[in-house]
Amino acid sequence: MIAIQNSRRRWCENPFQRWCENPFSHRRWWLLGLAGLLLFPLLGGCKGAIAGEWHLVKAVPNREVFSIDNATFSRDGTFSATTTIEGLTTDEKGTYDFNGWQLKLRPQAGGQRTYSTTRKVDRLEIRDGKRTVVLKKGKKGR
Repeated sequence: MIAIQNSRRRWCENPFQRWCENPFSHRRWWLLGLAGLLLFPLLGGCKGAIAGEWHLVKAVPNREVFSIDNATFSRDGTFSATTTIEGLTTDEKGTYDFNGWQLKLRPQAGGQRTYSTTRKVDRLEIRDGKRTVVLKKGKKGR
């Protein structure tokens, strides 16, 4: 029994073993930091995260009530899209801001609309209360 206690004590006194077994070890913090750096372009004010062409794949409750289709977001902060809000469909152009969780559209015709937004690998989910639009990256049919 004494030998086991002594071996445990020696094991616990080994700083490398403690470092590897600690859930908040330096290795884990390093990996979390690396993951943060890789995901950084998708966050905070980076317009490049949604730059490109997007098309509608799902509209809740339906596309006649709320939809955004054939949207193009440029890196310079401009957009063009076909939008439907409460049955009125228009082709819009204007500027946008995206900060990782919120999309603000400012059409040239005036006004500003703010949507809660989630960016996934090749999908963009845009929410306005209970209404949701899911866009897929790329042109329709590709």
